[in-house]
Amino acid sequence: MDGRNILEHIMGLFVVLSALAFGIYAFSIVHIGSEGGAEYEARFGRVGGLREGGDVRMRGVKVGAVRSVSLDRDTYEAVVRFSVRRDLTLPKDSQIYVASEGLSGSKFLTIVRGNEDGVLRSGELVRRTHDFESIEDKVSKIIFLAAGSDE
Repeated sequence: MDGRNILEHIMGLFVVLSALAFGIYAFSIVHIGSEGGAEYEARFGRVGGLREGGDVRMRGVKVGAVRSVSLDRDTYEAVVRFSVRRDLTLPKDSQIYVASEGLSGSKFLTIVRGNEDGVLRSGELVRRTHDFESIEDKVSKIIFLAAGSDE
């Protein structure tokens, strides 16, 4: 083998190893909380485009991921299953909101931790949920409140 052929093999190996390292890193970021994390279910009237794989955050820090979003055929509620890191506990009075990154950003779940003594066990339903509100919904409420106060 000449020097050029060896260099090509080394460069090819470098590219393959770099791609493998990036793939492992991306997998670990997307699946945070999936290894043995506690899983919960929440029901919403509206989720505003929340998708599987979306973040679950607490105080802005990613602590889990959305596992699935489906429609209950009996109640027509959006059923969201999500997981959080094993080292976090959720009191039974914790609240879950569907939030957005901005005007047209991705949707995510945000947890407001309660302070009740009892904690939710993995698999339990989080009862305190708040539906997604679009910017149009919020503006409509402001207009309605402003119009109502003129009387």
